[in-house]
Amino acid sequence: MGGGSILEARWHHRYSTDIDLFMEVNSFRELPQASKNEMEQTLRGMMDSGEIRGLEIHNDGYIFESPYGSASFFGTYRLTESPLAEETESTMGIATESTSEILFRKLRGRMINGMSYVPRDLYDMVCAFGLDRVSFDAAFDTLESRELASLDFDVRSGASQIRSLDRILEPRFPELVESLDSFNAIAGAVLLRDFSGLEVNWLSEIFDRHPIRPIER
Repeated sequence: MGGGSILEARWHHRYSTDIDLFMEVNSFRELPQASKNEMEQTLRGMMDSGEIRGLEIHNDGYIFESPYGSASFFGTYRLTESPLAEETESTMGIATESTSEILFRKLRGRMINGMSYVPRDLYDMVCAFGLDRVSFDAAFDTLESRELASLDFDVRSGASQIRSLDRILEPRFPELVESLDSFNAIAGAVLLRDFSGLEVNWLSEIFDRHPIRPIER
């Protein structure tokens, strides 16, 4: 289990309704075809009954929308040296991805290769910089030079800038999202890891003013 919902469980930095499940890609591909057919038949039945919508069936996984949020299940490669965290999901004992693995997926899969910059991912990156610098640096250090160059181009050309903050739900750090222009400037500095034009102490103070406490969901 990975994605923004796992980051929320660790940091309580925003509200997340996405459920992202991953399985090692070779293990997924080696599943008996009968098992895959059964999964697809179940999902199609849920589509027909209106329990889910927007079902996408891919070679290595599935995406759909439930009444509670989006969900995905994919076979995928492990991308960092430490892809799994020590803790597990408390109800079913599902393994959880490490923070650096989650951040790296967002960077490579969505931002760089997908050219998709969305508010919640950028907010996650800014929060990672303030709350878990070790994992933040580990994710960026895993990128190849050409990927860093692509990220640099997107930020400097304005391609990474977002037009709305509406999809950042219940932000724990409201100072970060008071102004769209300010947020884009902060996110751009974080993605470039270039803080020459940004007051880093001010950013650190924001995180210090809102210490992480357990939240009931």
